[in-house]
Amino acid sequence: MSRQVLLNLSSVEYEHPKDKFALEKLRKIPILPQLIELAAAPQSSITRFKHSASYVRLNERQLPSVYRLLREACEILSVDEPTVYLGTQGDRLSDVKCEDKPIIYLTSQLVDTFSEDELMFVLGHELAHIKSRHLVYKTLASLVSAGILEKILALIPGSGLVSGGLSTALNVALVEWYQSGELTCDRGGYLACQNFTASCTALMKLAGWSEKYVNEMNLEEFMAQAREYEDLDSDAFDTTKKIMLSMEKSTHPFAVSRISQLLEFDKNGLYSDILQRKTEVTSSESSQEPSKPDEPPVPVGKATKDAVDSLKKLGGSMFSKFKQ
Repeated sequence: MSRQVLLNLSSVEYEHPKDKFALEKLRKIPILPQLIELAAAPQSSITRFKHSASYVRLNERQLPSVYRLLREACEILSVDEPTVYLGTQGDRLSDVKCEDKPIIYLTSQLVDTFSEDELMFVLGHELAHIKSRHLVYKTLASLVSAGILEKILALIPGSGLVSGGLSTALNVALVEWYQSGELTCDRGGYLACQNFTASCTALMKLAGWSEKYVNEMNLEEFMAQAREYEDLDSDAFDTTKKIMLSMEKSTHPFAVSRISQLLEFDKNGLYSDILQRKTEVTSSESSQEPSKPDEPPVPVGKATKDAVDSLKKLGGSMFSKFKQ
């Protein structure tokens, strides 16, 4: 199958409306820039160290078939090539981390059970996170979800920045954005894969998969389940309840619902328009792509600023060789 390269593609063209709306709400939280700086200070260096020490790095001589798919996906979506690792560990079959120099992690299970088109969807999905500048927010969301950020802040004198209602607002806003951002990246995966059926089967496999009974997996039945969920979704749950339920297990949206969102992207003509480059944005419109948060809108306490500087020095001194 010959895939079309989407010249001058902007993330603005395929961004899910919920992603844009949720990110705008998240950015209104006044302490967000300080928290991102604090959370991300040593994180990238530590993550690069862990992956370089623990997993297999892909290139032209190491799993060249998968590496070729990565390079093709990068070309299609106009994304700089990240470093990709293969491993056997992880709660997720794939992930992407490190805002400054992105890393994609794939599990052996994913590579062994997904077809090439399905792998293209997954690679495109992770590359779309990079293109949309999601990684800085993903880092913060992961730390907040795991309760790590609050523990870090509790150790810093005078850093009572996140407490009470503000902490709850941050948590809810991050989860709501994270779920919405996944819908944008599913669109990016489909644009890289350019095969709707394979995109849907990839989502089905991400929801649940049996190698033993592979011939009994039924995509049509899974899509019917998605339609049933949409009826339940509109009738029984409001936004707050859905967010609270999702916070119990994962920042990712309910897997079943993602297919119906992708189906809408395919049926409303936007996918076709992007492929035909009818949606190519102007320079001014392209400047509206997501970026890092603006400068902090409120003063930062000296103790917190010193802590951020210390964390940066710690990450730099311990793992400086992995910054390049």
